[in-house]
Amino acid sequence: MRSLPAAAVLALAALCCTPLAADPLGACKPDAAPPNATIGCLDNGRFQIEATFIDTNNEAAPVTRNAHVVPLVADGVYLWFYTADNPEVFVKVLDGCALSGTYWIFAAGLTNVDNTITVTDTLAHVTRTYHHAAGPAFQPTQDTAALPTCP
Repeated sequence: MRSLPAAAVLALAALCCTPLAADPLGACKPDAAPPNATIGCLDNGRFQIEATFIDTNNEAAPVTRNAHVVPLVADGVYLWFYTADNPEVFVKVLDGCALSGTYWIFAAGLTNVDNTITVTDTLAHVTRTYHHAAGPAFQPTQDTAALPTCP
């Protein structure tokens, strides 16, 4: 049986998931609060949500900043960029294991600000990253094959 060249394996792996480089559990821990307001923990710490945005307001040059993450429900958070009373993006991770063998990631935005959302499965040690460019309205993320990390 022939195997794929290493470069092909790496390219295919990059399409799916990126391994965690640091703490294998990430910042989210079961039954613990998130370590700060820029990290959201879903499903009892199983999934970690982080985001950045490009701030072009009142700066000589654009600056990358961390979004603030606010928990909504066990499987969803919202992000705010500039002020706490202005939600910009809603993100949720759903258990689609019974239907597709994957966890699903959905995001809906009320913004046209450049942003990047990172979802980490802290048990499987993988991440998915979604970038939304500045200018056009936020296009929804509906990734029903996001994390093939079901038990």
